[in-house]
Amino acid sequence: MQKFDDGTEPQPVGEKLYKIQSYTTQDALKELMNDGIFHQHVWNKLYKKQVLNKILFAKGKLNEDEFWTYRVFGNAKKVTKVDYELYFYLQRAGSIMGESYSLRRLDGLEAKAERQKYIDESFPALSSTARVNFYVSCFYAYQMTLKYLQGDDKKKAKNIILNYIDGNRITSADMLTVKNKKLKLWLKMSKVSFGLTCSLRNWMKVGE
Repeated sequence: MQKFDDGTEPQPVGEKLYKIQSYTTQDALKELMNDGIFHQHVWNKLYKKQVLNKILFAKGKLNEDEFWTYRVFGNAKKVTKVDYELYFYLQRAGSIMGESYSLRRLDGLEAKAERQKYIDESFPALSSTARVNFYVSCFYAYQMTLKYLQGDDKKKAKNIILNYIDGNRITSADMLTVKNKKLKLWLKMSKVSFGLTCSLRNWMKVGE
């Protein structure tokens, strides 16, 4: 995928050798949740009709990709990545993803809460991976809430995020899967005070 902005033109893609790599369902889901080889975007993938299996987009949600993509991956027998630019994406200045932070952004946490239930039931070996990723998303949401929201919106957002945290506490087993020492430290600190940890992360400009 090649992204370009208003006022610019996509660059032509020359001929080159490209790689084709296939992944098992579980490995593909793990990469998707870690934002590694695969990403949540719907538009940069091709799908077999039978894999979609009547999976519909969530109505009225800002982060509809987050509600949808992992379920499609879960239905696939394998997922293949082609290392070649076949899609040109125009990022318009007035697009939804370009808008300032708001309560609507918390739709992404709702999607990840639903994903956690799905993973726990269908791919339990990936439960820790999903939960740690969800927790990091909660860090980001709380940090953005502290920086950009005011009044009732700020109070409401804090309550929503803390409720998600209460329902998805990091366990000792989850901690064993975290290889990044700095992240492990942040997770441990958040068990003492999630709010203060996020304030410190903002002050240190971590994860913004």
